[in-house]
Amino acid sequence: MRTRQLKIAVPIKPAIPKKFKYLFWDVDSNSLDLQENKYFIIERMLEKGDFHAIAWLINAYKLDSIKKIIYTPINLSTKTINFWVLYFKHCGTK
Repeated sequence: MRTRQLKIAVPIKPAIPKKFKYLFWDVDSNSLDLQENKYFIIERMLEKGDFHAIAWLINAYKLDSIKKIIYTPINLSTKTINFWVLYFKHCGTK
């Protein structure tokens, strides 16, 4: 008689893709939680990320969350803030 093994689906915790972990060189990127560390992750990717990192960021977070962080920054440079404000203004999203 054959026994069936139950496979239990374990929810996978969303994580920062490996190709973007270099942006988080100063922290354990495996321990970053996308929701708990949202502010830190978004700021770091806006400040240091390339086109692919930004594309992932826009897919991972709501645009309103990203904009809120741009308009109430903690660790963004003035240059980065100005760039993203102009970017969203030009794209027709305020």
